[in-house]
Amino acid sequence: MIIVRTWWRTRWRKGQATIDVLKQMDKLIAGNRNSRFMTDLSGEFFTVVWEQEYKSLSDIEAAMTGVMAKPRYGKLMETLGTLVVTGGRELYVLR
Repeated sequence: MIIVRTWWRTRWRKGQATIDVLKQMDKLIAGNRNSRFMTDLSGEFFTVVWEQEYKSLSDIEAAMTGVMAKPRYGKLMETLGTLVVTGGRELYVLR
């Protein structure tokens, strides 16, 4: 199992709006996977985390290729760009 952990530092008071956009994006992604959204309780302020579980790297690639081909994806990414300051992605193997 591979965990894809994508995180963002949002603008002031934009955490919920960021999660709302990400949930729309989550619905666009095909495949049977678990996903969850988290916000900071401690650590750096204004952090939103989106974790997704995949069976393999090829499943991740297929999901990303599929979602990026959808016109709605580009619009959601534009909106996301107005809500966040920075972000990153980490992949972990669940043991």
